[in-house]
Amino acid sequence: MRVYSCRPFAYCIFKGYKSSHPGWNKGWMLLFAVLFFAENAFPQGGFTESYLQVESSFSKKGKCDTSRINALNRVLKDFVSLYPDSLLLKIDNIIEICKDCKYIPGRVEALRLKGDAFNNKRRYDTAITFLNEALVMAGKLGEKRQKWVILNNLGTVYSGKGNYLVAYEKYYEALKLAEAGNDKEFVGALFNNLANVFYFQKKYDEAAVYYKKALDLAVEIRDTLSIAIAYNNLGEIYLVKKDYKKALRVLNQSLETGKEINNAELRMAAKIAMAQVYGEMDSLSVSENIYNEVIEESEQFSDALYAAYGYLGKAKMILRMGNLDESLHLANRGIAYAEKIGQRNLVRDGYELLAEIYASRGEGMKAFESYRIFKQASDSLSNLEIERAAALQEASYGYTKKELEFQRKSIQQRWLIFSAFATVFTLGIVLFISTRSRRKLNKVIHTLNERNLEIENQRSALEDTINKLQSTQAQLVHAEKMASLGELTAGVAHEIQNPLNFVNNFSEVTIELLDELLEEMESGNKQETGIIANDMKQNLEKILLHGKRADAIVKSMLNHSRTSAGKKEPTDLNALCDEYLKLSYHGMRAKDKSFQSHFSTDLDASIGKMDIIPQEIGRVMLNLFNNAFYATSAKKAKNAAGYEPMIKLATLKKGKTIQIIVEDNGPGVPASIMEKIFQPFFTTKPTGSGTGLGLSLSYDIITQVHGGKLNVESEEGQFTRFIIELPVGQA
Repeated sequence: MRVYSCRPFAYCIFKGYKSSHPGWNKGWMLLFAVLFFAENAFPQGGFTESYLQVESSFSKKGKCDTSRINALNRVLKDFVSLYPDSLLLKIDNIIEICKDCKYIPGRVEALRLKGDAFNNKRRYDTAITFLNEALVMAGKLGEKRQKWVILNNLGTVYSGKGNYLVAYEKYYEALKLAEAGNDKEFVGALFNNLANVFYFQKKYDEAAVYYKKALDLAVEIRDTLSIAIAYNNLGEIYLVKKDYKKALRVLNQSLETGKEINNAELRMAAKIAMAQVYGEMDSLSVSENIYNEVIEESEQFSDALYAAYGYLGKAKMILRMGNLDESLHLANRGIAYAEKIGQRNLVRDGYELLAEIYASRGEGMKAFESYRIFKQASDSLSNLEIERAAALQEASYGYTKKELEFQRKSIQQRWLIFSAFATVFTLGIVLFISTRSRRKLNKVIHTLNERNLEIENQRSALEDTINKLQSTQAQLVHAEKMASLGELTAGVAHEIQNPLNFVNNFSEVTIELLDELLEEMESGNKQETGIIANDMKQNLEKILLHGKRADAIVKSMLNHSRTSAGKKEPTDLNALCDEYLKLSYHGMRAKDKSFQSHFSTDLDASIGKMDIIPQEIGRVMLNLFNNAFYATSAKKAKNAAGYEPMIKLATLKKGKTIQIIVEDNGPGVPASIMEKIFQPFFTTKPTGSGTGLGLSLSYDIITQVHGGKLNVESEEGQFTRFIIELPVGQA
């Protein structure tokens, strides 16, 4: 099952914008005081109060006063992350004022804020429209810093849409501008965003390098928010690499900073990653509580993306706890949020989870339909990745063409400028320069053709590689199926051959004895006739014994392959286990009157009744007890000095699970075969004493039918301990 972890943080509208334009610095101290007062005195209506107080502070100045417009944009910027809807109610008025007053810097900033607000609402296409409009105006105005800020935000929007190729282009273009402007704050932010591109391609080591670069730069310039974002993204890296200790350490640092600066998205991202870490560590209740916090906060801020992460993550945890109905409800809500904002990765993962839930509920058709939708979504996303790879090749080809075209135009422009000032030179010099220019142009065209051919070869190689991988995958799947079938066939043949050999051998001997009996009867020798008849009776008994042995193997195979049709019902687990312990002991006594063993019970009375299939759990317990008594009997038969057979049964309620522990002081399980004991037809007993299917069948009943775990611990020569864990399901 896929991990429902949040994507790494993209650096977008969370940062303050500091323009180099002189008008932005007017009234800054007054605005700072207004914002401080508004956010602390009016926690519920801080946005409206701050906006009105800024308008009031500049009421004596005219409509077109630039300090007033700048101050209003400052207020909107500080609330764009938390209250995008409120911002959109005010921003169009500022844009119209800037149009009327022909104040382009204020209009660029307002358009950027409007695009950022739509991005926070996950309306990506609308956000792109306004950010592109702002970018064009900033380019005409010559606002270099505003330009790289907008390019960065465009990269984040495209990343949110899943178009990582365009996102990479925007980030890289912004990085070149920021480095040229020596803006360390934004260089660090762009390191972070470029690292995200590596993360989405699952190149985690490369992503970690860039996240650490961003962190080092943030520490250098003492940028608290950037440090928190870098910690959060490093936590994502440690999570996928299963280094949970480091992941929790850096995610806690990110969460605390998110609380200090009241950044909702930063808090939710850190919590989702932490919930996933605790889930991987089997701390399911802690994980569930964190997902509840994310869901509550995402609905408070109407954030569909984090709501989808929260509901799907919680659904996975609830499924692991065994609550199928609640898990189904949560998964459907998560899918609805993901579909609402067009997050195809989450939609795909949601339907995979639905298929697992329906399968656990025994609803085969619904499970099949959910898996079909999941498979379609997976194939669609795989095709999208192939298209992106091809698009990357095409983009490389396009870049080369643009660069060469620029070189050609540059040569032409230089020629025109030169010819304007070279009219006094002789015709021979003009012809010389013209010839040299043509040679350069021909060289450029030749280079372009070579690049084009190289790109076409790369595309063909990529298609061949994909076809080979698909063919290899099909061959590997077929080989794996045949290997599994071969192992099963060999095991069945080995187990059933022994009793059949006995049946055949004793049948042949009995036929010979029957011929001898007829001869003795003709001769009238009654004494010899009786002896032969007695031998024939013993042979027939042995034939019957081994025939039943073969029948038992076939029945065990059928039991192992069938799906249980039993129904779960409230059952006293303690009484059930105690009953089968005594039943197993008396069964051993019936086979061997000399058998003796001690046994003890330690049953947790707080367990009460559980929803289980009693016949299936009874079969498991009988298998475990029979194996335990057999092991102690075998050790006793070796006349070990001072040895007394002992079987211990214990039950224990532990958090969200019930444990059943069966322990014997027999010879133990050698470490060399520990991994094989749950395999079908594997047994340590002598030929004819076991089918090798008991533990395999028990494992399937516990893990597949009841959603639990069956583990074994042993020390050779000392003990063997089987531990069953069942999810709590009170009657």
